Amino acid sequence: MVDNAALARNAEIKQQLVIVVAAPISMGKVPGLPGLPGPPSVLLFINFFTPAKLAALGKMLDVRALRVNDRDALQQPRMTLGVIEGESVVLRWQAKDPGTRLLTLLAALALLTGSITRRVSQQALHNAVLSDRRFAILTVSQRELANSEARFRDLAEAASGWIWETDKTGGLSISLSASIVSPAIRSPTGRESISIAC
Repeated sequence: MVDNAALARNAEIKQQLVIVVAAPISMGKVPGLPGLPGPPSVLLFINFFTPAKLAALGKMLDVRALRVNDRDALQQPRMTLGVIEGESVVLRWQAKDPGTRLLTLLAALALLTGSITRRVSQQALHNAVLSDRRFAILTVSQRELANSEARFRDLAEAASGWIWETDKTGGLSISLSASIVSPAIRSPTGRESISIAC
């Protein structure tokens, strides 16, 4: 011991890890006490690391299965302790795996999100296909209507007589405008539109 300081070392006694602590016993801080001649007395403390004490130490340090181990001493996690007059001793413990629950939760969330995304994408694709079909049908209908109107206009312009429509009861029901009145009718009457009332 140097300068009356305490000393702590690891040791192995009967193949069991121990910690040895030696500290001088002083007179304390009481003023006026006479000192004793010679070297101070030494307090020696030896603590054996039994499996129960290692388990308590592991619990205090928040590690699982703390143990002295020679069989798998090179695996992690580990801590090597030098000992007095002997080979180093390896302390091993079981690594914590805090991310296991989180990874399980994240995997479940990823599957749920993927499932929802797939369903939404399928529905959007289905709606887009329906919209395209409706637009195509509307385009065809508009083209057919334009063709029908063009045929009617051609017929009205080529007709030499009158063209009229009747309603369900057989009465005349339309007023012909200049855009669909045959030129053959427009010339003799001199009018741009003809209104017929029944």
